[in-house]
Amino acid sequence: MQAKQLQSIVLLAAAIVIVAAPYAAAQDYPHRPITLIVNFPPGGSTDAMARILREPLSQALGQSLVIDNRGGAGGTTGAAAVAAAKADGYTLLLTVNSALTTNKYLQKNFPLDPKTAFAPITLTSDVALVSRCILRCRCTMSRSSSNMPGATRASSPMAAPGSARATKFAAS
Repeated sequence: MQAKQLQSIVLLAAAIVIVAAPYAAAQDYPHRPITLIVNFPPGGSTDAMARILREPLSQALGQSLVIDNRGGAGGTTGAAAVAAAKADGYTLLLTVNSALTTNKYLQKNFPLDPKTAFAPITLTSDVALVSRCILRCRCTMSRSSSNMPGATRASSPMAAPGSARATKFAAS
């Protein structure tokens, strides 16, 4: 009789573990504040997007969202911080694609592989880059457009948020 009782107890324990395991493993997310790392300094368009999203996300998740601007190295500094963080969903990255795609090829010691370091969550915005040049002005032209009548290869001052940004490539 003891063997049957022991077998019943083991089976009951196994059933409890099987039924209770998903409930034990599934803690409510989030149960603490979330850090959103923006890999550019405050005041730029990526920072503005983070600040626009902060309140609605905080309300939807029921937790505060802390914005941490970590600019530097064309966005690599902040991206590396997120890549090194524990993959628990409490450290997120808000970035532009060029900070991960072009920097990998332009920086000698790029510290991460963008394909494996991150899991994409969503697209927050889509920006079209348009370059316009008035032919009578003295502006930088690409080789293909420098053959146009009246075009010159003179340089014109241009501002961009870094040397490897898509805006810089679009304007040159």
